Amino acid sequence: MLWDVELRIKDQLVTEKYLGSWPTVTIGNHNESESPDGRFFFIPTESGGVVIDAEQDFKPNHISCKGQGASSFIGNFYDDNWLIIVHRNEVILFDLLTLQQHSLDFPSVSVWWAVSVDDQHLRITYREPGGKEDKEMVVSKQTGK
Repeated sequence: MLWDVELRIKDQLVTEKYLGSWPTVTIGNHNESESPDGRFFFIPTESGGVVIDAEQDFKPNHISCKGQGASSFIGNFYDDNWLIIVHRNEVILFDLLTLQQHSLDFPSVSVWWAVSVDDQHLRITYREPGGKEDKEMVVSKQTGK
């Protein structure tokens, strides 16, 4: 579902600065907006999302996804120094230390969720096309294999 929003920081309306001319966001089934330490805030958008860094004068860090963000966004969570964003055919890992992203692509399955196994691996819950049962695979956070 899409939501029209107004974003205010320190009582200032900053919606267009952070979300552009289309201030519409989506909220997934699993949504963790604020990082555990309160430094980062994630807003999912149609193009991917924006991570706001409260320690760097609320600097926006834009994240891009490969498909339509609103229709494929499942949810997100924070794991140590990572923001992990789950889409139907892609898992985006955003490094909160370097502010860089990389994606793990899953073009032949529908991803339902991901959990961190350890600092190097994710467990992906997915379904094959036409499948009715959830399956799992463990993949590298770096390569997706």
